[in-house]
Amino acid sequence: MFITLKQKQHNSAMESGDHSKNGVSPKNQMSRVNLFKMNKVLLFGGCLSLCLLASMCTSKSELRKAAEKGDAESQYYLGMLYYIGDESEGIQEDEAQAVEWYRKAAEQGHAEAQYGLADCYYLGKGIAEDNVKAVEWYRKAAEQGHESSLLSLAHCYEFGIGVPQDDAKAVELFNQLLSVQGIHYNSVQYYLAQHYYNGTGVPQDYEQAAKLYRSSAEQGFPFAQQELANCYCKGEGVTQDNHTALYWYEKALENAGNYLSESDLKNLEDKINILKAGGFSVIKVTVD
Repeated sequence: MFITLKQKQHNSAMESGDHSKNGVSPKNQMSRVNLFKMNKVLLFGGCLSLCLLASMCTSKSELRKAAEKGDAESQYYLGMLYYIGDESEGIQEDEAQAVEWYRKAAEQGHAEAQYGLADCYYLGKGIAEDNVKAVEWYRKAAEQGHESSLLSLAHCYEFGIGVPQDDAKAVELFNQLLSVQGIHYNSVQYYLAQHYYNGTGVPQDYEQAAKLYRSSAEQGFPFAQQELANCYCKGEGVTQDNHTALYWYEKALENAGNYLSESDLKNLEDKINILKAGGFSVIKVTVD
């Protein structure tokens, strides 16, 4: 499961948690799904930029001219084009070139370019992997209110990537994002709930964890739905209720998409089957 934290060990099939990060390297603790999302943000930005280029200039050559003259926005878009490639315009994917143009824009204070450059450092795309440099550029963009950079910076503190590990700082940044209620609002509630559940960076508080899981779960976030179901199974922060647990497990499975690994899906299906075999159903559940 992605972005996992410390948790007490549970022995039974129904009590096995998905919170532990023990035995996993810090780099792998930074969720594979989260890294996938980072790349998707870049790709989405690239597609969006291609749509905007038509209104910016009549050709890619004009974009390049503007970039070479020092226009930060054009430099960022050109970097994006190199990152994703545009064969129709004769631009081959070239991550090193992307880094070069991102850097030119980033050094002028362009927040999206700073985020793109940080990701390149973190992922080792077009440049040698350097987590300290990644944090440096995430921080610069975050200071301008760039939400994805703020989220990435929070994760870096959470897992000690490029900075000393600091759960309290991670929680502070998650709360900052929570107050914005922006594009990451749903997932941030889940991340923050993990800290309350495990008592990392904040005093352990199952009720607050369940509250945050519920808020995220009701917006369709499958990881929060699964964790809320676990809370109902164990009676942690909520009244123990296997009918409601089954409801949320099935919602998590319904919304899993490409988020969950095969083993996670199998674990989720096993929990559902165990509850159904025990005679529980969602018929008696009323969800506010």
